[in-house]
Amino acid sequence: MNLTSPAVHKHLKLLQTELGTRLCERSGRGMRITQAAETLVPYLREVVSNESTARLVLEEWKGQKRGHIRIGSGPSASSHLLPPLLKQYHARFPLVDVYLECTVEPEALLAKVSGGALDLALLMYVSLPEQPNVVDHIAWQSPMVLVANREGVPARCKLSDLRQQPFILFQKNSMMDTLVSGYFASLAFRPRIIIRSDSGDAVLSLARQGLGIAILPLWCVEEDAQRGRLRILGQREKRLTISLALFGRKSAFLPPAVRGLVQLASTFPWVHLEAISTSKPPGALSFPSL
Repeated sequence: MNLTSPAVHKHLKLLQTELGTRLCERSGRGMRITQAAETLVPYLREVVSNESTARLVLEEWKGQKRGHIRIGSGPSASSHLLPPLLKQYHARFPLVDVYLECTVEPEALLAKVSGGALDLALLMYVSLPEQPNVVDHIAWQSPMVLVANREGVPARCKLSDLRQQPFILFQKNSMMDTLVSGYFASLAFRPRIIIRSDSGDAVLSLARQGLGIAILPLWCVEEDAQRGRLRILGQREKRLTISLALFGRKSAFLPPAVRGLVQLASTFPWVHLEAISTSKPPGALSFPSL
């Protein structure tokens, strides 16, 4: 142990004083432990073993092999984007526990990221002003597409060709409604709205049932289109786009498990998501209701 004999005697004396009992006694020319020390030995061995285990766990944590990560997201991103990402992440880091919080209130998730209750949040947004304590690690853009499962809807069209068709859109005055309404107004189009909802998954499900035309992110409807449950309309006008980002708390240190997920997300082959760069951290964000 690289200790001299006087140093060992000093440690033993300090330990005996702390415990209030003798641990060693002379026996001829040598020393032997007392019955009190014999009683302690099994427990001390367990302490040494636990210390070794603790050091091993810490090294595994440093190597991203062990730990936990807390992620927040909206319902649509939780259903369509995160599952394949987390599947690959779990395959790489099987001992990292993942906690996923899903809510329709993205502002609440961002507040939890800012306060440290969540490590990351995958959220869609409209604008990106400044906010302290929060940064976007990665940002993407996705096209919004018109989808339908109705007879009589042309496969390729202008918005003006759909004036008589029913539409399923988002809750009035929500951020998504503001985004879509502004887009329609810029093209001088007034849709015939029959249903509104504050849930992107509900809009998707209603469109799937053939109740009307919806406008949703392409990544949200890709699987339904491939399975023939929805048709993506070939729109002649330039499509609307929506932004998405992986937000985290502004800090000089990123826990290894969190850093591993950010690195994986930066190269993950999500279909129809185009990485973009942002010049400033997010602030009083405008979030769509997805």
